[in-house]
Amino acid sequence: GVIDPFNGLEDIKNRIIRTVGNPNDRFKEDALRMLRAIRFSAQLDFAIESDTLEAIKNNNRLIRNISFERIRDELTKILTSSHPGKFVLLKDTNLLEHIMPEFGACFETPQNNPYHLYNVAEHILKAVSEIENEEILRWTMLLHDIGKPVTRTTDGKGIDHFYGHAEESVRISDKILRRLKFNKKSTDIILRLITHHDRLIEPDGKAVRKAVSAVGIDIFEDLLKVKKADNQAQNHELCREKLEN
Repeated sequence: GVIDPFNGLEDIKNRIIRTVGNPNDRFKEDALRMLRAIRFSAQLDFAIESDTLEAIKNNNRLIRNISFERIRDELTKILTSSHPGKFVLLKDTNLLEHIMPEFGACFETPQNNPYHLYNVAEHILKAVSEIENEEILRWTMLLHDIGKPVTRTTDGKGIDHFYGHAEESVRISDKILRRLKFNKKSTDIILRLITHHDRLIEPDGKAVRKAVSAVGIDIFEDLLKVKKADNQAQNHELCREKLEN
């Protein structure tokens, strides 16, 4: 038989994530459990039970007691899950302001531009879901436009522009990757992909050779994946030619 004193089978049946006993006590015992709840939600597409979610909001500051290496590993599992859009729960619970405060502004930054349909954060998370499920590529998409909030300008027609956002994204991303204790090789690849993600590459031999020389042959095919995912998270009608290229 099955001994189930906390009705775990019922929660699995109803696709619910809940702590054992008082959630405030569980999170005070180990604050990483707050991130793990969101990670399980992303991996399993389960909802987080209301009292558990409220306890995460009330105890979010405790995440500061956890090493950035452990935080990085949970974030990676969220990003490489089947539902990386659950990353938004980090903002809803205010965990994000303690882990990656730079990203918060992306949720508040619109993109009033014909090529875009979403605000910066929505675009980023859609781009994450559009690229193949590989750690380096998903982290690249998460960070590729993080510099947009500080580079946003609006012209006389009310159209937003983000001149120099790639360079600013590299600067901010380098700070975040160092904080999260990424290894040097992964950091280098992610920053190079972000540097060139907006690079114009025409589909002809001379242009491709020039781009490969500038970008590096080791990441060139990954760059094409990044550019494709970026465009798939924009206005499809206006980006059709870019996607064909």
